[in-house]
Amino acid sequence: MAYALMAAASVLPDSDIVLKIFGSDAYLFGHRGITHSLAGLAFQAVLLAFAFRNYAPGVSPGLLAGLSLAGLGLHSALDGLTSWGPQLLAPFS
Repeated sequence: MAYALMAAASVLPDSDIVLKIFGSDAYLFGHRGITHSLAGLAFQAVLLAFAFRNYAPGVSPGLLAGLSLAGLGLHSALDGLTSWGPQLLAPFS
């Protein structure tokens, strides 16, 4: 279950691909924005913890959120190694 949770967490920040519906410019300027920010990562960790609590009923929600945050944080950290990088303070920066 931990592997599945961290795998889901590691790809969730790239859910902003739906911005391509509004054109390539919207995706270009919106990618690595709120879904890669610290606030977005915290929200997504809680969301994943609630989503996975049915699959692991005996595991504390805090542990689920921690595993989610680890996968999400690793995604953003690795994106930070690229030339574009994530907007960690979005929507404020």
